Amino acid sequence: MPRPLLFLDVDGVLNAIPYQRGPDQFDDFQQTRIMGVLITYSKKMGERIKALDADVVWLTTWQHKANEHIRHLYGWEEFPVVQAHPESYDSPWWKSKTAQRHLEGSERPLIWIDDDLSYGERSGTLEWLREYSQPKLLICPQPTAGIRPSHLDMIEEWIKEHAN
Repeated sequence: MPRPLLFLDVDGVLNAIPYQRGPDQFDDFQQTRIMGVLITYSKKMGERIKALDADVVWLTTWQHKANEHIRHLYGWEEFPVVQAHPESYDSPWWKSKTAQRHLEGSERPLIWIDDDLSYGERSGTLEWLREYSQPKLLICPQPTAGIRPSHLDMIEEWIKEHAN
């Protein structure tokens, strides 16, 4: 089976907003300002994401600015950006329509990490995923905590089970 595709968001996933310390979080959060936005990030989180056996692509409102500003915090190379199409903004949730267009004809397992996935489910904009024939894992972190070590444990196990 091909390597999974991982859709990665920034705010609420990599950037815990507003950051609130809690259980099962990385212990090395730092803060910086980028383009006037307070970014709370963890290098340990970045190392774990970089080590995943998946092809990471940005699916974020940061679009290409994620490569310009965010990836440097983690020491990552550039990731491809899933560019929003103008008609995606006619949908209640632009990311869902954009993801759907990006995955048309794909035979790849999918991991999607976004703190707004619960909105996508409530709004009904993720119904198309029921028809996506490949294995999929959706992770919806609490925005104040971002992605947690337990989420990455789950992703690593899922990749072993579904993608190799």
